[in-house]
Amino acid sequence: MVCSESPNPRVLSRYAELDAFSAEPAGDLGHRWVWDYEWCGQWPTTAAKRYTGPFDRPTAHPILVVNPVYDTATSYQAAQAMTKQLGDARLLTLRGYGHTALLNPSTCVNDYVIRYLTTGVLPPSRATCRQDTPPFAPVMPTGGIATGGGGLVNTQHADRNG
Repeated sequence: MVCSESPNPRVLSRYAELDAFSAEPAGDLGHRWVWDYEWCGQWPTTAAKRYTGPFDRPTAHPILVVNPVYDTATSYQAAQAMTKQLGDARLLTLRGYGHTALLNPSTCVNDYVIRYLTTGVLPPSRATCRQDTPPFAPVMPTGGIATGGGGLVNTQHADRNG
């Protein structure tokens, strides 16, 4: 589906140009995305009814865009630009790291998305959420060896719970 629904150069030299262009804002990820789809240039067909725009028309329901601020694959600046280009969209900001809000759990984002999907209600304008756990947060063992914690049993806890 990726190859048949996206414009992909048929001339191999164009990928070198795109590589240089995408590496400027995205570094190594720019290189990866260009060459990841180079094989699509040889794909034999395109989608019969591929939608090519316009993308700025109001939709039956407003669009919710969710993006982490520190996503190196889909930049926050691109999410802001796309939200402005769409006819009727709202950006929910995740103050977090990594690729996509789905892979960086946030109860706040989940609550807004569930409400949007079940009722159509968008988050407030400029709504911002945080990740539940920052990346590389230390995991603190709990309990003794018998509970898999690897440390000493907390005697206060053990006394209360028997």
